[in-house]
Amino acid sequence: MGLINRHKNDLVKLHILIGRIDALIAMASYQKSLNYYSEPKLIHYTENKEIKHFIETKNIYHPLLKEPVSNSLKIKKRGVIITGSNASGKSTFLKTLGISAIFAQSMFFTFSRFYHSCYFKVFTSIGTTDNLMEDESYFMTEARLLKRIIDEENKNTPILCILDEIFRGTNTVERISTGIEVLKYFTSRNFCVINATHDLELADLSKGFCENYHFREEITGKDIIFSYVLRRGVCKTKNAIKILKNMGYPEEIYKGAINFSKKF
Repeated sequence: MGLINRHKNDLVKLHILIGRIDALIAMASYQKSLNYYSEPKLIHYTENKEIKHFIETKNIYHPLLKEPVSNSLKIKKRGVIITGSNASGKSTFLKTLGISAIFAQSMFFTFSRFYHSCYFKVFTSIGTTDNLMEDESYFMTEARLLKRIIDEENKNTPILCILDEIFRGTNTVERISTGIEVLKYFTSRNFCVINATHDLELADLSKGFCENYHFREEITGKDIIFSYVLRRGVCKTKNAIKILKNMGYPEEIYKGAINFSKKF
């Protein structure tokens, strides 16, 4: 016991060293299991404030998918709006960007062929739900989360802000109105904002300060085929009514929905 006490500090250092080696072995083993990965090129925002915030990545993919489709994206100074039909890949792509940003800054590798960005503080609003324990609605929960992101603004470190369906917990008019103003606020400050949405109006109104990208599908007979390929521009396809038809909804519902949608 006396020997252990005399070398207590050395044992603590040894314990930490063994832990680090074990972590590095785990990381190396995980990297070997991947189809491919890359070491990121990262710079501090304070080194060159003229560039503002930026991300450039090629062939990025989600590491938990068995057969992932890779995509490329370049963001510089402007925000990004991603539109697309249900299950087209919007939320998965948001998570892909967030995961790689975190891995780049912590594990120093990304799930891509190439990754270049500044250092970010990463904040997301994905899969937000209401809070029954706190007696908060979905909208209140999301509003508080977005306010927290706003309060985290930092002049020296850009914030990577990843949003999925901003303010979807309220009516259409207020969702579009508040959504566009929040996006405008973020893009005019030190935020790199990426927002996925079904609201094509939001994509159209934000063209002055956001780039538009989309995912789409092909409908052939009863089949809906997704490519999961990110494309430039606003999505022009829809599949919600088709899904209801394929699920066996009464004909009067989906046909009525089709006719009513034409009025818009």
